[in-house]
Amino acid sequence: MAPQMFTSELDHENLNEPHAHYQDSISISVPDEITVHTPNDVISGGAAFDLRSWIENRNLLEQSRGVEPKSLGLAWHDVAVLAPPGTRAAFVHTLPIAILNTFGPDAFRIASGAFHSVRRWVFPVPPEITQVQEDSMRKLIRGHTGVLKDGEMLLVLGRPGSGCSTFLKAISSSLPPNVTLHPASKISYGGLPPSEIMGDLRGEVIYSGEEDIHIPALTVADTLRFALRSKVPTRDKRPAGESRQQFVESTLDVFLKMFGISHVRDTIVGDAYKRGVSGGERKRVSIAEVLACRAAITCWDNSTRGLDANTALEYVRSLRLSTDLRRTSATLATLYQVSETIYDQFDRVLLVDEGRCVYYGPRDRARRYFQGLGYYAPERQTTADFLTSVTDPNEVIYDNEYKGRCPRTAEEREIAWKRSSLYADLLQELKELDAYNDRTEARDAHRLKDIVRVQKNRRVPKTSRYTVSFAEQVKSLIIRQLLIKWESRNDMYIKYFTIFSVSLMISSVFYGESQTTAGVFTRGGILLFSALVNGWMQLAESLDAVSGRPVIAKHRQFGFHRPSAVIIARALTDIPFLVVQCAVTSVIIYFMANLRRDAGAFFIYLLYVFLATYNLTALYRLFAVCSPSFHTAIRFAVLGLNCLVVFSGYVIHRPQMGWLTFMSYIQGIAYAYEGLVVNELASAMNCDPSTIVPFGEARDIAYQTCILPGSRAGSLLVQGGDYLRESFGYSHHHLWRNVGVVIAFTILYVVLTMIGAEILDFGGDVGGMTIFAKTTRTKALARSLGPAVPDDPEASAVKSEASSWRESAARSLSDEIQTSEEKRVADSRARPVSLESRPIFTFKDVNYSIGDKTLLRHINGWVRPGQLTALMGVSGAGKTTLLTSLSQRQESGILTGELLVDGKPLDAGFQKSTGLCLQSDVHLPSSTVREAVTFSALLRQPREVSREEKLAEVDRTLRLLELDDLQDALVPTLTIEQRKRVTIAVELAAKPELLLFLDEPTSGLDSAGAASIVRLLRRLAQEGQAILVTIHQPSALLFQSFDQLLLLSARGQAVYFGPIGDTLGDSNVVRSYFENNGATPCPPSANVAEYILDVASGEGARKIDWAGRWENSINAAQIKREIDEIKLQRAGRPKASDPRLLREFSSSIYTQIVETTKRQFIDMYRDPSYAYGILFSNTLVGLIMGLAFHHLGDGIVDYQDKVFVSLLILFNFPAVVNAMMAKFMQYRNLYETREGPSKTYSWIAFMTAFVIISIPLAAVASVIYFLPSFFIPFYKRDTYVAGFAFLMVITFNLFAIFFSIALAAAAPTPTAAAYILPFLLSSLFVVNGVIAPKNKMTAPWRDFVYWANPISYYIGGFNGVTLHGSPVSCKPVDIVTFQPPFGQTCAAYAGSWAAASTGYLTNPNSTSDCGYCHYRNGDQFLATLSIKYSEHWRDFGVFLAFVVFNACLACACFYVFRVRKFLR
Repeated sequence: MAPQMFTSELDHENLNEPHAHYQDSISISVPDEITVHTPNDVISGGAAFDLRSWIENRNLLEQSRGVEPKSLGLAWHDVAVLAPPGTRAAFVHTLPIAILNTFGPDAFRIASGAFHSVRRWVFPVPPEITQVQEDSMRKLIRGHTGVLKDGEMLLVLGRPGSGCSTFLKAISSSLPPNVTLHPASKISYGGLPPSEIMGDLRGEVIYSGEEDIHIPALTVADTLRFALRSKVPTRDKRPAGESRQQFVESTLDVFLKMFGISHVRDTIVGDAYKRGVSGGERKRVSIAEVLACRAAITCWDNSTRGLDANTALEYVRSLRLSTDLRRTSATLATLYQVSETIYDQFDRVLLVDEGRCVYYGPRDRARRYFQGLGYYAPERQTTADFLTSVTDPNEVIYDNEYKGRCPRTAEEREIAWKRSSLYADLLQELKELDAYNDRTEARDAHRLKDIVRVQKNRRVPKTSRYTVSFAEQVKSLIIRQLLIKWESRNDMYIKYFTIFSVSLMISSVFYGESQTTAGVFTRGGILLFSALVNGWMQLAESLDAVSGRPVIAKHRQFGFHRPSAVIIARALTDIPFLVVQCAVTSVIIYFMANLRRDAGAFFIYLLYVFLATYNLTALYRLFAVCSPSFHTAIRFAVLGLNCLVVFSGYVIHRPQMGWLTFMSYIQGIAYAYEGLVVNELASAMNCDPSTIVPFGEARDIAYQTCILPGSRAGSLLVQGGDYLRESFGYSHHHLWRNVGVVIAFTILYVVLTMIGAEILDFGGDVGGMTIFAKTTRTKALARSLGPAVPDDPEASAVKSEASSWRESAARSLSDEIQTSEEKRVADSRARPVSLESRPIFTFKDVNYSIGDKTLLRHINGWVRPGQLTALMGVSGAGKTTLLTSLSQRQESGILTGELLVDGKPLDAGFQKSTGLCLQSDVHLPSSTVREAVTFSALLRQPREVSREEKLAEVDRTLRLLELDDLQDALVPTLTIEQRKRVTIAVELAAKPELLLFLDEPTSGLDSAGAASIVRLLRRLAQEGQAILVTIHQPSALLFQSFDQLLLLSARGQAVYFGPIGDTLGDSNVVRSYFENNGATPCPPSANVAEYILDVASGEGARKIDWAGRWENSINAAQIKREIDEIKLQRAGRPKASDPRLLREFSSSIYTQIVETTKRQFIDMYRDPSYAYGILFSNTLVGLIMGLAFHHLGDGIVDYQDKVFVSLLILFNFPAVVNAMMAKFMQYRNLYETREGPSKTYSWIAFMTAFVIISIPLAAVASVIYFLPSFFIPFYKRDTYVAGFAFLMVITFNLFAIFFSIALAAAAPTPTAAAYILPFLLSSLFVVNGVIAPKNKMTAPWRDFVYWANPISYYIGGFNGVTLHGSPVSCKPVDIVTFQPPFGQTCAAYAGSWAAASTGYLTNPNSTSDCGYCHYRNGDQFLATLSIKYSEHWRDFGVFLAFVVFNACLACACFYVFRVRKFLR
C-alpha cells in the first residue's frame, strides 16, 4: 500500500528564501547581563557575577595574544546508525546459562570485543558492511539530514528511547564500539570528515552524557582544576604574564561563581554511594567540566537533569551567551521538560520519532508546522511539550478539522517531513554549504586546526588530540592520584594497620629462627610471606582500576589525557607508598625472625620485597584492564595469585614440578623468591643435632651427615649453595640476574597494561532492551513474537523492546481480564474515601543540622489526606533532607521540632504507616516488577491480612500503575518512568495509611513521562492518600496539578507554604503572595513555578529576604495557628486501632525469613555473579591443586606435598570473599537504604536468609573442588577416607563463606574488607602447624592461637585420615647417605639407632653409602605436625563448632556495626 500524502499548511506559505531566515531573521532574547550568583551572594547581597563581561574581556585578552575565536559549522546527510541484530524478546542470563557459556559464548564475546578493539586501534577506518549484514542489523537512527551553522544552537527533542542520545553520539563521533554509522552516512565538520575529528580534533567535538561520571573522592575544586590543567594553552597563547597556575585558578573561580557552587568548593563530588554534593550541584560540576574543554562543538545529553527550573534556565542562557560570543562554535542539546523560556534560547529544533527525523528547522516554525499537519496544541502547553506529544500515542491530540489526513505513525510523519518545503529548503542549504566548503577547501575547519595546534604545549605533536604533553598529563594525574588517596585515607589507615599487624604476627610466629639446618624450612616460609604479603594487600587495586574506567573513557573523549598516562601515573604514585609499606614489613620481619644479620643482605631482602610487591600490583592492573568487569578481574587476579604461590618454588620445588616447570619461569614472583632464598641461605649452615644422621648427636663426624638435601657424608656443615642446588635448582649466581628479570616482568606488565588501556574497550551497551524473567507467560509471548524480521519495517524500526512487549502483552490479556481503566474505576468505586477519618501529619519549627552546619531552619506545615503537596527549591536547598527528616529516615545529624500525627507524637508504627519513594529507585536488580511489589505487600501489610488479600492488593496496585503488562520484567531494565512507577507501586502495596513521600519522581523524565507520574499521584490523592513530593522543573500545567506548595530558600528556610491556587488548575494564590510582597509581576504567559523559583532564589532574592519576609508575614502566622488548631481538634481523638503499631514489624519473623530466603535464592539464580564466582574459584583452584600435585607417591617430599594439598584450599578465601562481598553489599545497601528504614523485615531475617542460601552453594562448590583436588593427587583411596575428606572440605567451604559474611558485615567498605582479609587469613594460614610446626612456635602462638585457629582442626582432621597407615617409600631425593666405619655394615653401625628412630635403613647389609629414610609410615610424619589419627572426629567436631560460631559471629557483627552503628 502506497504511503498516504501528508502536507502541512506551511507548505503553502512563501518559503523560497529559508537561508536568509536562518542567517538573519532568528532573534534570540539574550539578556545584556546574565547574572549567575551563589547562595552566599544571595545571603550577603554581594555583586552578581557578570558572565558577558568576563567572556568579552577574556576574548579580548586572548585575541591580543593571537588566539582567534573558533568557528566551525556542522552538516550531516542521510545519517543512519546500525546496531547488532537482536530479537524483541530477551530473557535474563541465569546461573546455569552462565556456567554453560563460560568457555563458549561468553569467552567468545570477550575475545571478540578485544579483537575488535585491537582492529579499531590498528585500522581506524571501519570495515565495509555488506548488504546481508546491514539487513540483519537494527537501525537506531534513520536518514537524518541537517545543517548547524557557526553560532547556532540546536534543541533535540523526542521521547525517551526515540534515539536522541544516539543522534548526539553519532554527530559527535562518540558511538559505542558495537554501534556503527551506515556507510552511506555523511557528516561534515566544516568540510572535514569524522576521521579527522577522531584524530587531532577529538577534543573539539564533545559529547556530554546524561550521567554524572566523576571520581567521587575528589572535591569540586579538584575535579575542575584537573580538567583545566589538561586544557591549559601554551604560554604564548595565554594572557601576558599569566602562569599555568594562574590560568587554572582564575578560570576555576569563574566556573564556581558562574554555576553557583562556590560554597561547595571543598566538598567531595560523591556519587550514589558516597555522600557529597547534591545531585543538582553534581550536574553543574559536569557542565563546568565540559566547558573547560572549550570545544568548538558541544553535544549535551539531558544536561539539565536534576537542576531546578531557575538553574536550568541560567545554564541554557550561559550556553547561549557562550555560543554567541564564540567561546563555543555550535551547541546541540537534548533536554526534557523544556520551558518556553529555555526553548526560545535555541535557533533550531530537531524532533526524533522512533529514530526518524520528523522535523528539523527553525524553532519558531515548529509549532505551526505540526499544527498545519493536523495536530492540536493546547493553549498553555509549551512548544517543546507539544512537539514531544506529537510522537507519543498516549499524549497526541488531533485537530478534528484534519480527520484522516494527519500522520499517525513515525514513518508517516517522516514522509510528511521529507515532502515539505522546509525539507527542500534544508537540502538546498546543505548543498550551498557543501559548495562553500569545496570552494574554500574547508577553510573554516583548517583554520580551527591551526587554532588548536598553536595552543598545544611544547613537546606535543601537532597531530595529537591532546593540549598538554604526555609528561604534563602524567604529572596532573599523579597529583590527582595523591588527592584520591588522601580523601580515601581511612582505608589507607586500615591498610597500614593491617600491614603492621600482619608483619608483627608473622615475625612473632617465626621469632628468633635458628640459623642452623633446623630453621631452613621455616625460613623458606618467612621468605615466601615476605614476597607475597604486601602484594596481597594490593588486590584492592583491581577494584580501583575497573571502577575508574568510565572516567578515563570520558576524559579521553574530552582530550584531557591518554588512558596510558593513567597507568603510568598510578605506577609512579605507587612507588613511595610501597617503599614505606615494604620498609615497615621488612624491618619488622627481618629482625624479629632473625634472618641473616648482614647489612647488604638486609637491603637486598628489602629490594626483593619491594620488587615482588610492585610486580604483583602491576599484574593485578593488567588483569583488570583485560577484564570486562570487576568480578572477572578479581577472579583472574586470585587465580593468578594461586598459580604464583604454588609455582613459586616453596610449595613445590622446581625439580619436582615435572612438565609444569615452565610455570615457574613465566612469572616474576618465582624469580623474586629465588633471590630471597639465595640471599638468605648463601652461607654454610651448621647441622642441628635433631637433623644429624645417625645418632641425633655429634659422635664421630667422619661417619655422620646431615639430613638436609645437599649435605655431604662426613660433614656436619651444609653449604648453602649445595642445599639450594639440590633442593630448589637455584644458584647464587642468579641473585642480581633475578633483580633484572623481576624488573623486566614488571615493565612488561605495565607496558601491556598501557596498550590494553589504549585499545581495549569493554563498554558499548546499546541499552533500551527490557529483560524478562523466563516464566510460562513470557515464554509464550516470546514464541508468539519470534525474532525480528529484517524485511519488516516495523520490526526493524527503532522501537524499544519494552514497547513491543507492552503491546503484545496487552493484546494477549485482552480476552482474559477487563481493561486497566475499567478495573481502576471498579477499584475506586469499591473503596470509598473518607478523608475526615484519615490522620493529618503536621510539623512545626523543624530544624536539622549536621555538626556545625544547619541545613533546615524553622520549617512549618502539614500534609492532609487527599492533598498533593509540592516541595520545591533550588538545588541544594535541602528538599531531600527535609523529606528524609519528616519520614524519619535520616541516619545522622540532629533533628528538632514538633512532628505530630493527629496532634500526637510519632509512635513506633510511623515508619510502617508511611512510604518513601527515593529518587534513585533502589530495587534488587534481579527482581521482576511483580516480585518487587509482592515482596512489599507480603511483609509490610499486617500479618492479620490473609495472603490472598495481599496478593489481590498487588494485582490492584499493578493495574492502578499500569504495570500489569510489565509484571515479569526485571526492574533495572525498565525505562526511567517505568522504574518510578515500580517504586511507587512498592510503597503503595504496603498500603501506607498515613503518608506517601516521593523524592524527585519526575527527574530524568520527558514531559509526557512527568505528566504521567503526576496524573498518577493526582489519582492517588483523589483516593485519599496524603502525598508530599519534591519536584524540580514542573511545567505550568503540572504545577497546577498540586494543591499545596512548600518552597525553600537556598539556606533551607521556608519561603512559602500554602495553597497554589483557589481551584485545581490555577496558581493565582502563590503568584499573588509574591507579587503583593514586592516581587516583579508575573507575566501572564510565564510558568508560575519558574517565576517563584526565580523570585525566591534567583535575581529576586538579591533584593528581598524572602525567608525573613515569610517568617514575619500574616500567612506564616496563620499557618502556625492552623497547626495549633489541628493539634487541638485532633489530640482528643482516640488512636486508630492498628495491629502494626503493637509490633516492630508487620509480618512474623518466620514469614520474613521465608520470603527473604526465597527472594535471595531467586536472585542467586538470576544474578550469577556471587554463585558463579565461588564455583569458578573452586573449579580452577581444585584443578590447579590436582594438576600441580598429580599422582603423588609415598616419598617424604610427596608427604609434604600432600599436606600442602589440604592447606592450599585456603587460596579459595580471597575469591569467596570478593564474590560474596559484592552481593552482600548489594543486599546491605538495599536493606539500609529502603527496606530496613521502612520496617519491611528485620536484620535477623536478612542475615538468616543469606546464611541459608550459602549452604547449598557450599555443598556444590565442595563437590567441584574435591573431585580434582583429591583424586588426582591421592588417586585411589578407601571410601571412608574419601568420605571423611569430603566432609572436611564441605565444612571448610561453609566456614569460608560464613567467615566472609562476618567480614562483610563488619567492614565499612569492600576496600576496607580487602585490607582486613590478609591479616585474618595470614593468621589462619600460618598458625596451623604446617608452615610453622607447633613445637617450634613461641609460647603465645603455640599455647593459645594454635588451638584457637579453626584451620588447625581442619588440617588435623583431613591429614589424620588421608595419611594414616600409609607406608613411606623414600625416593632418592629423600634418602640421606652416610659412610659406616671401615669393615662394618650399615646395620652393625647404626641399626640399633635406626630401629629406635622414626626411620629405617634402606640398605642395612651394605658396607658403604648407607641410606637412611627418615619415616616408616604416615603416622610418624603426622607426629611432626602434632596430628593424630585418633583425634580426627574430635577435629571435625571442633571445626564444625567454628562454622556455627562464624554464622553467629556474622549476625553479631551486623548487629553491632550496622544496626547499633558502632564506630559509625
